[in-house]
Amino acid sequence: MNSTAAGIDREILSIAKHTEHVTFQPTTRKTKCGYDLSMIVHDRLAFTPEEFVRRYDVIQAEMECLGLDALLIRGPENITYFSGYETPGYYRYHCVVVPKDGEPVFLVRDFEWINTPEFAWSTQFAKVFDWDHAPSVTASTDLPGLSPRSAPRACPTSFISRLMKYHQKKK
Repeated sequence: MNSTAAGIDREILSIAKHTEHVTFQPTTRKTKCGYDLSMIVHDRLAFTPEEFVRRYDVIQAEMECLGLDALLIRGPENITYFSGYETPGYYRYHCVVVPKDGEPVFLVRDFEWINTPEFAWSTQFAKVFDWDHAPSVTASTDLPGLSPRSAPRACPTSFISRLMKYHQKKK
């Protein structure tokens, strides 16, 4: 899948097809809405796959309440909480695009994409080069089920943190 806009041609890549140096097990887990969420599982994940699916389900439920087609996860703490990904390179652009009932795509700095299978469960990524206009790359990434007209609405940076606290209080 290629994306083109503002002169940008970016492909969504599969971790499994572009990684030879990391050992992981491709798998799927059912979400609450019945979606088969593709994941990679390995010893370096901070939490169980089930915990990451729970977090995905919480975000999907809130997206449904807010009428969102997609959510952009941007802050380092929110990306780590959702995906497990960690890097000292957060001073450059990183973003996880979570479509409604779909597989997240991690937009990650080209220099650091190799960390994705080391620390995260996500199976798809798109590279963002240092010379790119990162918001244009995000806007032009061709996500299944989303069109350029259904661009995600922005939510405050602390959205996921507030969301998780709210759902923990409901338990």
